[in-house]
Amino acid sequence: MQEHEDEQKRLEDEIYAWAKEYAEEHGWSLNYIEKQLKAVIRGLARNYIRHGERYCPCRIRSGDPDTDREIICPCIYHDEEIATQGHCHCNLFFDDKFFEELMKREKIPVPDHPIIENNHVDGNGNRD
Repeated sequence: MQEHEDEQKRLEDEIYAWAKEYAEEHGWSLNYIEKQLKAVIRGLARNYIRHGERYCPCRIRSGDPDTDREIICPCIYHDEEIATQGHCHCNLFFDDKFFEELMKREKIPVPDHPIIENNHVDGNGNRD
């Protein structure tokens, strides 16, 4: 059990460092609400442990590797979402201009979707 927790923590630290660097390279910021940020990072690490990829924890996997490749973080949607909404679907990455406005208002959009614990749906629509 401790070994699994150590691996989870190591991956979370690694993913956080990657996400921070990735955001900075693009002129973005990471979510400043620590609880939301940690939930997304934890979900990415959990998916890596379970499925071998950093699947977005806010999107449902189909089970088809070619289709699911689209939701490996950073997913194929994040650039457009950040450009049009100021942040990605999971609220991991924020455009700095949008982020500055949020800081002025001290509000951040709360996603209308949860972090999905089991984000794979089989062909019958059941989560496994």
